[in-house]
Amino acid sequence: MKWRAWAVFALLGVLWGSAWILTPATSSPKLLAGVVRFAIAATVLGLLALFQLIKRISRYQAFPLVPSIVLGVTMIGLPYALAVWARGAVSQGMVPVFYAAMPLAALFFSRKTDGAAIPAMAIGMGGVACLAGQAINFSSGQIYGMLLLGAAILLGAFSLNYGKASIRPGSFLLSSAIQCTAASVLLVFLSGAAGQLHRTSWQAIWNRQSIVQLIALAVAEAASLPLLYWLLARIESWQAATLQWMVTLTAVAEAAWVLRARPTLEMSAGAAAVMGTVLWVMQPGSGPETVTLQITSMLQSRLDASNSK
Repeated sequence: MKWRAWAVFALLGVLWGSAWILTPATSSPKLLAGVVRFAIAATVLGLLALFQLIKRISRYQAFPLVPSIVLGVTMIGLPYALAVWARGAVSQGMVPVFYAAMPLAALFFSRKTDGAAIPAMAIGMGGVACLAGQAINFSSGQIYGMLLLGAAILLGAFSLNYGKASIRPGSFLLSSAIQCTAASVLLVFLSGAAGQLHRTSWQAIWNRQSIVQLIALAVAEAASLPLLYWLLARIESWQAATLQWMVTLTAVAEAAWVLRARPTLEMSAGAAAVMGTVLWVMQPGSGPETVTLQITSMLQSRLDASNSK
């Protein structure tokens, strides 16, 4: 992977991993806050895409409107709602552990059934579990929240593969704006179904602190979504999904720095496992297709040798 892709990968890990600083402080209700957040992100992305849209009119290109709307639901809106509904139903450490399985789910959705990358993914998931081990609770009362998180992970894995196949270079900004718009509209309906569209709920959001936090989250969303599609155009979907590991690593590192806490041996081992596995997974020869070709080549060489005898 080239240095630009590494830089974007690291930037996305920092942006998403640092969201915890603002997310806990945003006002309830969370679904309505998501409406405002993604609406602001859609506005920012729409303004940035305006110049690109003018160029597109002068030289017509097919635009993936339907895939953008689908991704707005499956990648942004519905996973956000599922995560909100799962909040409080699972322990804090269970969330990153579940999301650590997204690379494996993305590999299955990619229909590349070779298992060469699965051991590395297992190591990465184990590293995340070590990082979040102190906040994991294994009580059986979390089943409802686990099912919600599992659905969010499957949607995210599907979306990475669908987005890689559907969103082409040249349409990243406008497609991202449409996705955020679709997510905001979906959350409006879900907020109405939950009875959150009333004056008291809006008043809980429209204050200076909440608006500043939501704007910061929206700007980060507007920056990260086009970068994610740029990255997907250069690496496999399951490789991009390892960003979930980096999100946890970034969040734990920042929390330890803010709290002036020394990491435990278990956390240090988990961090080393995550970083080492990401480096291994991102190597050009670590993909399923390459490994399959190598195995096929070895078998063919042995067959040729046996035939020459």
